[in-house]
Amino acid sequence: MNSAERITAVLSFQKPDRMPVMDMGYWNETIDRWRAEGLPEEVLHVPEGDYLPDIDLRTYWGDDYQNRMRILQIEDHFGIEHWLVPPRLPIIDTVFPFYEPAVLEDKGETVIARDRSGTVLETPKRGTAFPRFVAFPVQTREDYEKWRVRLDPDTPERYCRGWDLWARRLVAQGQPLCIWFRGFFGFPRDLMGLENLCMAYHEDPDLVRTIVEDRCTFIKRLFQQALEQFHISYALVWEDMAYKSGSMISPELFRRFMLPYYQEINDLFHDKGVDRILVDSDGNIIELCGLLIEGRADGVYPLEIAAGSDPLLLRKQHPGFVLMGGIDKRALAAGPAAIDRELERLVPVVERGGFLPMVDHLVPPDVSLENYRYYLRRGRELF
Repeated sequence: MNSAERITAVLSFQKPDRMPVMDMGYWNETIDRWRAEGLPEEVLHVPEGDYLPDIDLRTYWGDDYQNRMRILQIEDHFGIEHWLVPPRLPIIDTVFPFYEPAVLEDKGETVIARDRSGTVLETPKRGTAFPRFVAFPVQTREDYEKWRVRLDPDTPERYCRGWDLWARRLVAQGQPLCIWFRGFFGFPRDLMGLENLCMAYHEDPDLVRTIVEDRCTFIKRLFQQALEQFHISYALVWEDMAYKSGSMISPELFRRFMLPYYQEINDLFHDKGVDRILVDSDGNIIELCGLLIEGRADGVYPLEIAAGSDPLLLRKQHPGFVLMGGIDKRALAAGPAAIDRELERLVPVVERGGFLPMVDHLVPPDVSLENYRYYLRRGRELF
């Protein structure tokens, strides 16, 4: 089996020739630590210019380009199946043309800057600590009307130069293809900010409804060409709509502002032959899983253990729902004995199928290179 066949088999509750080995990626500080601990320098070197001739991945990834290409090379080094970085087709799902990034204020240790989506953030000059959001591009309907002129799904440049060459290269390598986009909570939250969106659900529901209706139409039109030209293995929907204690959106609001649009696009994707629609949400997603099933999504990731999203519990509650993630990142930091316990407890879920074990988010910098190598070795032995 190649990677695409192997991953598809597991996501279809079938037996692969071996379990895929997959993770979501690594913090920059993790990579810096591993370099100091002996990760070969050539693994981390990203060539200048295009990663591959005639394929523009730099425009798609923006400021994250170097890190994404390093992750690709690190996965090759460890023999990890690609699923989140390379298989993603470089199709721009947010504002385009981008805003011109600009530094608005230098505060010494941090800078306040506008990013290419129009959001103003305060960001540390060093490291990858989460930024502080200062201002969002949409607060009123008037703001949205100005902003939506950059949301034409038919703008040809949204398909980055060489996107089809990238797809053909991946297919030739036996890799799966995926499309990735911000969903019906993640997208308006990016526009408005979490607090403003939560207020708008109650104070300006017509604005929220306009945004999500536009989003549904946009997604269907944007990905039409890719769906017609290639077999897409899975669609990844970024939401991040939960935190440690539960969902950020109530079931009632989900059904009003998300469910009809999930059903519409997921029906379309399934009709076009997409194998699986998978939703990305950190936090405790126990309450959300049933709603996502109603929305005809096929699975969820990354199952953060610290937030209570345990694959053993979810498999009991939803026997036919695809699960990905669920390996507690804290166990990797604790060392071999903790890694053994964490992986061994997941063996029954793996054996039932429809579950791809991987670290429950980016691998953090408290994980040593030695521990990560041990984790990969034990996972291959157990699964």
